[in-house]
Parts: sequence; structure tokens; C-alpha cells
Amino acid sequence: MKQSSDDRFRDLEKRLQLEQTARKAAEDKLAQKCSELAETTSLLESLNGLLEDRIKSRTNELEGAKQKALELTELDQLTHLANRYLFRASMIDAVAQVKDTDRSFSLILIDLVDFKSVNDGFGYDTGDAVLQKIAKRITGSIRQGDIAARLGGDEFAVLLFDVEDSCRARKVCGRLLDNIQAPISIGNDQIRCAVSLGVAQYPQHTGDIEELQIFADLALRQARDQGRGHSVFFEEKR
Repeated sequence: MKQSSDDRFRDLEKRLQLEQTARKAAEDKLAQKCSELAETTSLLESLNGLLEDRIKSRTNELEGAKQKALELTELDQLTHLANRYLFRASMIDAVAQVKDTDRSFSLILIDLVDFKSVNDGFGYDTGDAVLQKIAKRITGSIRQGDIAARLGGDEFAVLLFDVEDSCRARKVCGRLLDNIQAPISIGNDQIRCAVSLGVAQYPQHTGDIEELQIFADLALRQARDQGRGHSVFFEEKR
């Protein structure tokens, strides 16, 4: 039996409604999935940002720990000058830089005369404060690029670069003597430290680091023998 046109129209209308309902359900589900995806993406971005912050923080911590380790191995902890090991490495680098050139450098050894009396008379805390101030006076007496070090106790050293003759080294020695021996104020106390300097020059006196230190030390001994407040340049005995 054939359907009438009205029946066919109702069937088509019902089918269209079903399709529209199914399409609406699909659209709603898609919208829900998109919303869930957006939330998931936002959460992932948040987690990624948190992870990046943690990585950055951890990296900074590691860099700080690395820098602290370097400071412990290369810097004197009281004065923050180069320590004995870094100073020797600096001399080796200096030799490599000036070798086969016309450049030169001077090694100045600095000895505080009878510094034990400062510790005995004012205490070790005051003695440490004096050493810190002396370290600042030493760095203030040299140029940027020159190197100052505390070798231990009351012993300091300086590397002066680009010293073609002894003229600049003598001027620096004069500044060091004046600055170090000027009164140092610690609380209510005025403390004076006498100093002796010994100087040797590379490569004028020697091309060997070990000999350079020996020659500077010999000059320092001569300065001590002359009394307080003297600087002596090494001279080869003919």
C-alpha cells in the first residue's frame, strides 16, 4: 500500500528531527570535548610553567653552589682576594700571555711586619678586621686587571701587568707602603701596620716562575733587614 504524500512528509520531518537531534548531541559533545581540551591545555601550560620555574630555580641553586665551590677553592675566605692556588695559576697564565712578546709583569710580595702584636694586643677578631681593610687598600693601590692575593696569614702578593721597566712598579710600591701603613680605625682603636715589600720582574730577572718567587722573596728579606716601611727590587749579584 502506497504512502500518501502527507505520510511521506511526516516521515521526512521525523527523520530530519532525529538528524537534528543527533547533530545537536554531537555538537554538544564536541563543545564539551573542546572545553575539556582547553582545560587540559591550560592545566598543562600551568604545569609546564611550574616545571620551568622549578628547573630555573634549581639551575640557579646549582650555579650558586658551583660559584660557592669556586670561591672556596680559589678565594681567600677572609679577604675575598685570590688565594695562594689561584694566584699561582694566575702567574702561569701571565707567563703564557707575555711569552714571546715585549710585555712583562712584576711580582710584589707584601709582608706585614710583626702582625702578631696586633692579634695579641687587640684580639683575633680585630686582627681579621685589619686584614680585611688592608686587602681593600691593596686592591685600591693597583689597576683593574692587576691581581692581588692573600697567600696566608699576614702575607699578601700582587701581580702588576704591562710593566716594561721598574718605574710603574716603584710607584705602586710607594702607594702600597703609604696606604697600608696609614692608621686603620677599628672601633675606638687606631692601628698602624708596618710593611715590607719585595719585588721581582718577569722576564727581566728570570723566565721561570719558581725563580721569580725565590727572587721576590730574597728581595723581601732584604727589605725586612732594612727596617720597616721599605721596598726592595731584586738585583742579581755580579
